[in-house]
Amino acid sequence: MFKNNEFEVLIRRDVFDKAARLLDLPSSTQASGAVIEHYASLMPLPPFDTSPSSALATALPDKSRIAFSFSGILTATARRIEELRDTDEEALKREVSRVFQEAVVGHLCKKMGHAMALLDQPVGGLVVSGGVASNQYLRKTYYDNPKCCS
Repeated sequence: MFKNNEFEVLIRRDVFDKAARLLDLPSSTQASGAVIEHYASLMPLPPFDTSPSSALATALPDKSRIAFSFSGILTATARRIEELRDTDEEALKREVSRVFQEAVVGHLCKKMGHAMALLDQPVGGLVVSGGVASNQYLRKTYYDNPKCCS
């Protein structure tokens, strides 16, 4: 339980590093999160252009704990890559980058909403900083629907 209206959430860079390695994305001078975001933003290739893959299976959020664990998302990512191993490599990279990014942002928003609900007073704002603040998908998801985090 929170005693004040401040808390900190860390998304460790290694979550994106591990996903980028699973996808065998090219190394870059950019952080791996930016590389994943780039692949996720590209137009889907067949067969995903007409039939996108389903969301990654993730654990149901435990509202009693404010733990930001991404290990389940990484496991689901590895399984999805294995399921799609016979798919064109570029199509697979784009599609799995997309569903990975959606899963991470969804998990983050849900857990932030749970954390804010546990505070003794209403939250007047949310600060997102560091590398994650540059993720356009996260920014669009939150700014288009700030209730996603409540």
